[in-house]
Amino acid sequence: METKTSGLTEITLKMLLDESIIEKGTVLYSNTNPIKTAKINSEGCIELNIDGSPKIFPFPSGAARAVVNLSVNGWIFWRIKINNELKEISELRQLYKERKK
Repeated sequence: METKTSGLTEITLKMLLDESIIEKGTVLYSNTNPIKTAKINSEGCIELNIDGSPKIFPFPSGAARAVVNLSVNGWIFWRIKINNELKEISELRQLYKERKK
């Protein structure tokens, strides 16, 4: 039986970038504080300022953990604006999977 998340965990931000589902410079918004933002760089990593210092995170969960000091699922924590609405970046992995069918 296939679940909604089946096959999604191996999809990375870099894969979404390479497929043009996201672009370099895409702004990510924290779900706990939309003023706290990050950006996707050309390598598919998340660039984020922590206490005034720029940091780079290869995975959404690491960047999320740096913001809230808790272990959280970064794919649900981070959101992007699509048609003026904030959507979880996890939805982009589903889009990638559908394109690759």
